Amino acid sequence: MGRACGSADGSEASDDRGWLRIGQMARLNSVSEKALRVYQARGILTPAKTNAETGYRYYTLDQCATLDMVNQLQAIGLTLDQIADIAAAGDVEHLRACVEGRIDALDARARQIAMARQLAQDLLDSCDVYLKKPPCNTPRLEYVPPRTILRFPLDHPANDANVDGHAYMASWERDLREVKRRILERGWPLALFRNVGCLVERDDLVAHRIRYGSAWVTVTPAFGEAVRPYVETIPGGVCVTEYVDSIYLSDGRERETVELLRLLDACERRGLEVAGDYAGEVIADGPAFCFDGRQMLFRMCLPVRVAGQQGA
Repeated sequence: MGRACGSADGSEASDDRGWLRIGQMARLNSVSEKALRVYQARGILTPAKTNAETGYRYYTLDQCATLDMVNQLQAIGLTLDQIADIAAAGDVEHLRACVEGRIDALDARARQIAMARQLAQDLLDSCDVYLKKPPCNTPRLEYVPPRTILRFPLDHPANDANVDGHAYMASWERDLREVKRRILERGWPLALFRNVGCLVERDDLVAHRIRYGSAWVTVTPAFGEAVRPYVETIPGGVCVTEYVDSIYLSDGRERETVELLRLLDACERRGLEVAGDYAGEVIADGPAFCFDGRQMLFRMCLPVRVAGQQGA
């Protein structure tokens, strides 16, 4: 004779007809009894029979397949409500639609994670440069690799060496709001709005005319396909660079314009000519880096070549 179902805690083995008490079913499938009760309440897995007198639930081994299904669907992130709908529908087309929707959601989440990862890396790089920056206000020659960017044209008059720094930064702050507005209007991720730099075109530089004609931000594939048609590249090459950690001179003038005009003069004296657009590259700014207001650490990058040398 087979062993009868015994103790009330469900700890006995199944009888020879294959009935499994709730405790046995739970242990066999590495789930809790509470989970089995929840599945029953949601209509996902109903016991094969219930003793009307004792209320004991009994399952069969065949019902383990349902628990395997629940595990699989939960693993891809479907909710119990969705799993209950799938179980109730008994329709592969419905299952396919649910899984396809989940793939779309996972892809969207993956894009969000990739973008967050890129922003975190950018911030980490900024911290590293800030902590290990070379001496500031000291020009040097260095190779600057290509940078993939989005450009935002600005309507700026030319600056001279006597520009009031605070007036200029108030104007620049309004430019930043305009860049932010354009990003939002185009439906691009707002995450692009960080470390916004400025550009001066080569023709203006050659004429010693400092007109910040565009703002720019770096971009990577993590920011999605929507920006791809608008991406351009700042070519890599040898640049006169200078790290600057204050946007004002001691007399209140705007430092970047003054320093850029000095760099242009110094290049002429040394037989170097401008080889491309100037890029003011923001490394770190704002209170997170212990700056007041819009104070920042930035790198001036002026592409140069030996005078008369062909090519950029």
